[in-house]
Amino acid sequence: MLERLFFFLGDIHHTKLGGADCFSDQLNCKWTVFLLSLFAIISTTRIYVSDPIGCFCPANFPPSQVDYTTKAS
Repeated sequence: MLERLFFFLGDIHHTKLGGADCFSDQLNCKWTVFLLSLFAIISTTRIYVSDPIGCFCPANFPPSQVDYTTKAS
C-alpha cells in the first residue's frame, strides 16, 4: 500500500490535475494536497508518539488522584 502511495506522489508531476491549464493552478493542486497530507501526518503522529491528552489537575488533588487522572485511559 505504501509503495502505491510513493508511486503516486512520484508520478504526480506528469499529470494534469483537475484540468488545470496554467502553471499556478497545477502548482496549487499539487501543493495543497501535499501540505494537507503533511499536516495531517504531523498532527496524528502526536497521538502515537507522545501523550495524546494532557489532563488538568487542580492543586488540591492528592498524588493518588493525579496519578489516576493522568494514567487512566
